[in-house]
Amino acid sequence: MKRLNILFVLTCLFFCSVRTQGQIALQYTDTTTCPGQTIQMCAALTGQADNNNSDDYYGNVLDIGFPFVFFGKTYTKCLASGNGMITFDTTEANQFAGWQWSQVSVPNGNGITQANNSIFVTFLDLNLGVSGMVRYQRFGSPGSRRFIVEWCNVPVFGCSSLIVTSQLILYEGSNIIECHTTKIPPIVGNCPTASPSYYGQVVQGVRNELGTIAYYPANRDPVASPTNWGRIGVNNDGMRFTPNGPSTYLMDPIPFNAWVIIDSVSSQDLKWFAEGQPNLPIVTGPCATVTIDRDITYYTVSFNGNAGCEMDSVSYTDTVFIHLGTAYDTTEVEICAGQTYNWFGRDLFKAGNYDTVLVTNQGCDSMLRLKLIVNPLPDVTTKGSPNVQICEGSSTVLALANPSQSTTYQWYKDNSPLPGETGAQLTVSQAGSYKVEATTSKGCTATSDVFTLVVNPNPVAGIEPLPDEVICAFDTLEIKAVPGASYDYRWTPEKPFRTVSGAEGQVVRGQFLEPTVVTLTVYNQYGCYDSASTLVQTKPCCQVFVPNAFSPNNDALNDYFKPELQPGQILLSMQVFDRYGKLVYNNSNIKKGWDGKYEDGTEADPGVYMYFIKYTCADGKLYEKKESVSLLR
Repeated sequence: MKRLNILFVLTCLFFCSVRTQGQIALQYTDTTTCPGQTIQMCAALTGQADNNNSDDYYGNVLDIGFPFVFFGKTYTKCLASGNGMITFDTTEANQFAGWQWSQVSVPNGNGITQANNSIFVTFLDLNLGVSGMVRYQRFGSPGSRRFIVEWCNVPVFGCSSLIVTSQLILYEGSNIIECHTTKIPPIVGNCPTASPSYYGQVVQGVRNELGTIAYYPANRDPVASPTNWGRIGVNNDGMRFTPNGPSTYLMDPIPFNAWVIIDSVSSQDLKWFAEGQPNLPIVTGPCATVTIDRDITYYTVSFNGNAGCEMDSVSYTDTVFIHLGTAYDTTEVEICAGQTYNWFGRDLFKAGNYDTVLVTNQGCDSMLRLKLIVNPLPDVTTKGSPNVQICEGSSTVLALANPSQSTTYQWYKDNSPLPGETGAQLTVSQAGSYKVEATTSKGCTATSDVFTLVVNPNPVAGIEPLPDEVICAFDTLEIKAVPGASYDYRWTPEKPFRTVSGAEGQVVRGQFLEPTVVTLTVYNQYGCYDSASTLVQTKPCCQVFVPNAFSPNNDALNDYFKPELQPGQILLSMQVFDRYGKLVYNNSNIKKGWDGKYEDGTEADPGVYMYFIKYTCADGKLYEKKESVSLLR
């Protein structure tokens, strides 16, 4: 493809197929000078952004021509990728530019995440190496300049018959971004695209420096369904991204209004005329040098020829106005974003230089220049949710996400200032509406969104009184909480309740080995809680009950003789003797006890027998007991 070294852009008031008037992209549309001075008027020149027309590469560093604020940071340079996007990360100049979304979302070989800090106009896999061009334009007067990048008739990779044309416009002062898409044909079939696994996936949107914040119109995002506009195709589409704070953009569809680029300024299609001589050009070509005449207040330039990506035949006329002045004085004024300044009947709000000529009867008299500086508002982006809930007796911290040391703050509660609360964060414990007013060192003020703090009531924990008597160690005790609406109940320590009822619920049952402080914690529906405690008193109960008679007649009633142990008591040994002192039982089958028989199986006669037992208790001591028992048949 032939490389064009000089191009120049003009803009139409209407799209070329329907509009009959346009605006030629002049370096300026008015100027202040005096009679006899020589000035040069030029149409703005256009450069070709891709220096080698290679596929999947960023071009050279482009000078935007004015400071442009993107996600709160100011840039003056950018790069254009052949794949329908620009980035403000100029370290990628003349480097590989990803063509799939997975490639622009991961670190490159240098460890830098590609395609963050970027504007996606029609991001997909385009093949600039086959045909088409990427070109850019800077024009306009200070304070209202524009920077344009255009992808002109670039084919889709692998589907060269599918041609894409789109344009990006950056506006000075307002920092507005416009994307105008002349055409995207429906992309179907096996054409590599911006997002793996989806054909026809064309991305449009903006993404910040870290890749943490992005805005994409519906069905133009990196993960859109098959309804993505790349599958459907689009003609003459416009989308505007308007900054709404340092990290937020508003997205609005707008009428298609792309600028028409003239790519042959050397063809002598530009002609310049002086006031009063509409049919006699003073010069032909991109520039005109003239000596100012007191009687000439403007010059016109016209274009008649082929322009734009489709090389349509168009006719445009534009005007350069001449203001006369001799004395020169500059006034510098600073205002805050959102304010206006009245300068000789004009309400101005964009930063820049504004000239006013004061004319006397003698003509060229004096010229006053206003240098208007527009200072940004402070960043009052809040941190966390605006709706905050806490419990009675607790507090929380309200804060700004991006505080600045050069900014002063004043917090308000229910629209009343809080004395002494002048930091970027505030600790609060009372219900109400809170906001913070921030003021920069330039006196620009902004107020944050409102935090609404709700203080929820705490529940009341209570334990019903325990029985007065001290329970025996290892006994089971039932404990009840005083009931409350929608309460959850948790008891600690968990161990006494674990094998009985569990440690949750209004009523629990536990087995206690020793004196224990039991704590109840109740939670209400807001997550607020309260606690109460009680002491469970225990004592070792070491008296063991031994029956004084048994009847081993196999009737399943009192067939065995043994002690009845209490919790915490452990039987160590048991011996039984007859009245002659003969040992008849000695720890045999101690779990069942004595069955009324001698060791050889002979049944013992009815009568009185002596027993001797040893056992331990919950206090860990050894106990012995000797008594008699009657055997009945």
